[in-house]
Amino acid sequence: MNQLNLLLNELEDHGMGKQATRKLQKKIEEFHQVPKNQNGRGVKPRVKKTSIATLKHLVRAQKSCELGTDPQIRTMARKLVTSSYHVDFNTLIDLARTFCGKANKHSESVRERRNRELRRKVIPVSRDHTLEKITTSKFLQSVGLKLHNCLAHPRGQGSYSHEQLRSGERDYWFLSKRDIPVCVIEIDSSNRTIEECEGIRGSTPELSRALALNICEELGVSGDGAEAFAKVGAFQMFQSVNEVPEALEIQVDNRVLQIWITESELVVKERASRSGTELWSKFEKEDHGSFLSTWVNEMEIDELLMLVIEFDELRDELKRVQVFDKPRRSRESSVRRRRRD
Repeated sequence: MNQLNLLLNELEDHGMGKQATRKLQKKIEEFHQVPKNQNGRGVKPRVKKTSIATLKHLVRAQKSCELGTDPQIRTMARKLVTSSYHVDFNTLIDLARTFCGKANKHSESVRERRNRELRRKVIPVSRDHTLEKITTSKFLQSVGLKLHNCLAHPRGQGSYSHEQLRSGERDYWFLSKRDIPVCVIEIDSSNRTIEECEGIRGSTPELSRALALNICEELGVSGDGAEAFAKVGAFQMFQSVNEVPEALEIQVDNRVLQIWITESELVVKERASRSGTELWSKFEKEDHGSFLSTWVNEMEIDELLMLVIEFDELRDELKRVQVFDKPRRSRESSVRRRRRD
């Protein structure tokens, strides 16, 4: 039991809390007392080994929540840690194995992408578009000249970007369409997020949603904070099709809204009735439980709160993913569910 206690202490050290670790310890003890898990000398060795492996997976998840840089693994880890508070240990074993398998598979996928990125300097991302990795200051300067921006001046306004490229703190990619320049994409090398996406003369490029998602997929990055990607709904939530939650569809007067909810974020899509344009908004969950609007949103936080008050089904879904604990009353509404289109 010494190893189990050490792992429980490690969980506590990484933020699980004393009360939660004590409850988890009690669940393990109850699991070990089940007759089928016992033999003449006490707990079966195989059962002890399974318990230790489960706690190791949970420690990995807790560390990912606290220190992880990969947003997708952090989201999976948060789900496992949250589940550990509410399920029995037998169920937790299955959830921990699933987390470990998915996290390993995702990490391997990221490594493969990066290896492919090293091998290929030019990546096709659509029938007409290609990405080209910028590896030298001279190349970055030539891209700046094509796009008529500050990157054309390595000793002037663009000096900081050139320094970031040389130090390896930022990766830069050049997107073109049939050899016509479209934009330059700046990526934070440490957390693999798109920091800037700048078109000709500093404009925000017009990307299709499919193209934006393909770029994120090929480069293994999140574009959630970049305007060109966020405004077309190319959020990381949608990069792995198998992980996309079921959408909630709400009819509000003549508007149709689709809403995707996870434990850490909420995404809203509205299709404009006249133009057919898709209007996207994303809200991130803060530590104290409320949602914070991101800066590129079409929907204001006040409007989201009114929808929560007005629609029972939306509030029920928020409760299901443990955003709210207390139910509130509201009028009936017509809501139907459908899978992501």
